[in-house]
Amino acid sequence: MHTARSGCAHRVQQGFALIEWLLALAIATSLVVMAAGPWQRWYLGVALSQAEHAMLASLAIARNEAVRQNRPVTLCPANALGQCASKPLRDDFGADPAGREWRFGWLVVVDRPVRREKGVLLQVRGGGLPDAPMVLHRVEPIPGVRVSVHKSMGQIVFRPPMGLIVARWGSFLIQPDTVPTERSTSAVGALAMRCVRLSGNGRARVARGACR
Repeated sequence: MHTARSGCAHRVQQGFALIEWLLALAIATSLVVMAAGPWQRWYLGVALSQAEHAMLASLAIARNEAVRQNRPVTLCPANALGQCASKPLRDDFGADPAGREWRFGWLVVVDRPVRREKGVLLQVRGGGLPDAPMVLHRVEPIPGVRVSVHKSMGQIVFRPPMGLIVARWGSFLIQPDTVPTERSTSAVGALAMRCVRLSGNGRARVARGACR
């Protein structure tokens, strides 16, 4: 009789232990789900700020190097091979969208200093082929962020001696790649779009909200 009661009590204890474990698992799952939204917003906010600072830094480097080296310096979108895209990037349907995406990042490049001897093109410095541009700065794609150009031709050339570009070039639109329902399209909030506008004097400024 004593043995039967002990076995029953042991089974009851096992049942309570299983219920407690399932309850703890349910609470932990709920906490993870509740934290996922704020964590995603925080991550996207950091990624957007990183993309904004990277674009401003690239524009400043290109302009300053054009002045310092007294040669044209180009900011260009990268292709899938990490090189300057020589033609407009097409989307999955073969079209060239109005706001082209710089989905592979971008580069700041300059033509290599070369000299000719008896009609032969010789490399001066930088390694690689004489006609291949020299990469001064490279920005890899930033996960979670979409960078697209607005009212532009793609590449930007900063020209000496003042680092100017021809006329008003256009702007970049920086926004989340995966758009959460909480994202604001206004000029406020950490997840708002950022518009980097570039003027003819080669200087950039940032405004929150979509480019217009």
